[in-house]
Amino acid sequence: MTVLDTIGRTRLIPLRHIVPEKSARILVKLEYENPTGSMKDRMALAMIECAHRSIVNTKIGAS
Repeated sequence: MTVLDTIGRTRLIPLRHIVPEKSARILVKLEYENPTGSMKDRMALAMIECAHRSIVNTKIGAS
């Protein structure tokens, strides 16, 4: 698994003792598990994938 594989897979943990039982389900996202600790990771991944596609397409066109 690479650091890029972790993007978009941040765990959600239920908070069971914050609200009365059977009233609501509250989940927290563990941002510290993101590679950069930021919600901007998905945007960064999209940029990396776009750049990679550009390089591959350029190489294919140059052949």
